[in-house]
Amino acid sequence: MQGLIILAQGAAAGAERPNWLIGGMPIFLLLIMMFFLFRSQKKQADQRKEMIKRIKVGDEVVTNGGIKAVVTKVKDKTFMVKVAEKVEIEIVQSGIGAVVQVEKTDE
Repeated sequence: MQGLIILAQGAAAGAERPNWLIGGMPIFLLLIMMFFLFRSQKKQADQRKEMIKRIKVGDEVVTNGGIKAVVTKVKDKTFMVKVAEKVEIEIVQSGIGAVVQVEKTDE
């Protein structure tokens, strides 16, 4: 019985430890992926803030609900938009999904 215990201890002592670089590789890759994910999200948020800041009276916008409207008044945190003849609604800035690029043609 003592021989088995001594043999087991000798095998454990002679075993190599795993390389810290290989052991830490998954964590390192996870950190790199998180860095690029957060970087792209911040870039998109900055582009959205810039789009909201550039909206002016007369711009055609699409709300997050899919309603096309024309901006009639710009306020601090909201926009007044015309959705139909004699129908204006007020929407918050986060309700704007996109600004429609209207190409003007000379006729």
